[in-house]
Amino acid sequence: MLLSWFGSKTQQKLQTVVDSQNTSIVEQQQQRPTLLGVLRKQVASLNFWLHLTSRSLLMVFVSFLLFVPTYMKHAYAMTSSTAAQVGSVFALGCLASVTVGSKPYSTYTTKQRTALIFTLLTCATLISLAQLAHVSGTITISPIMGTLSMFLWGFMASLPFYIPPSLYALEQGGSVSSATIADFFDIGGFLVLALFNGHVAGIRHSILSQWKGTFVFTTTCSAIALCSLTLATVLDGGWKGTKRDDTSESSFEQ
Repeated sequence: MLLSWFGSKTQQKLQTVVDSQNTSIVEQQQQRPTLLGVLRKQVASLNFWLHLTSRSLLMVFVSFLLFVPTYMKHAYAMTSSTAAQVGSVFALGCLASVTVGSKPYSTYTTKQRTALIFTLLTCATLISLAQLAHVSGTITISPIMGTLSMFLWGFMASLPFYIPPSLYALEQGGSVSSATIADFFDIGGFLVLALFNGHVAGIRHSILSQWKGTFVFTTTCSAIALCSLTLATVLDGGWKGTKRDDTSESSFEQ
C-alpha cells in the first residue's frame, strides 16, 4: 500500500525529468522488459526450472531450523534451553557458510563451482540421512555429535541455497528484473515449505519414530537439489576451466 501511494507520487515527478539525451525516465522504463516478458523467457529455460527446483527444496531443508529445538529436546533428551542453543548453532553454521564462501564462489570457475555444490549438498544429504537412521533406531548419535551435525547441516546447505539462485537472477534479470525471478523462486519455496511445516507440526514430537517422515522429506529434498543444482551450475557457465567475468557477479559482491 505504501509503495503504491508514494510510488504514484514519485512517478508523477519523474515524468517531468529528462536525461542528458532528452529521453524521459518514463520512456526508459517503458523500454524495460515487462513482468510477463521476463517470465515468458524464463519458463522456456531449463536452467530456470532447475534453479527453481533446487531453491524451493533447499528452502525446506534450511528451514528445518524452525524445528531444531523441538527435535533436539525429544531426540537427544536435551533441556529446553540447551535445545534452543542448538538452534543458534544451526544458524551459526548458516552464517559461517555464506560469510566464508560467497566471495570465493563468485570467482570460481564452473568446474570449481560444480565441485563445491556437489560436495556441500552430498554432505548435507548424508547428514539428513544420519538423522533418519538415528530416529529409526539404526544408529545412535550422541548429543554432542547431534549438535555438531546441526551446525554442519546449516553450513552445508546455506551457500547452495542463497548464492547460486541469486547470481542466476542477477545474470538473467539484471538490476531491473532480478527481483521478479527471485520472487518466483520464493513462491515455489514457500509452497513446498507450507506442506513440510504442516507435516512436522502434525506429528507427535515425543515419539522418536514419528520423525522418520520428516527426515525422509529432508533427505529427498537435499538429494533432488543436489542433482538439479549441480546440473544448473554446469549449464549456467558451460564446462570451462577459465574464470568467469560477469558484471552481475561484481554487482552481487557489492
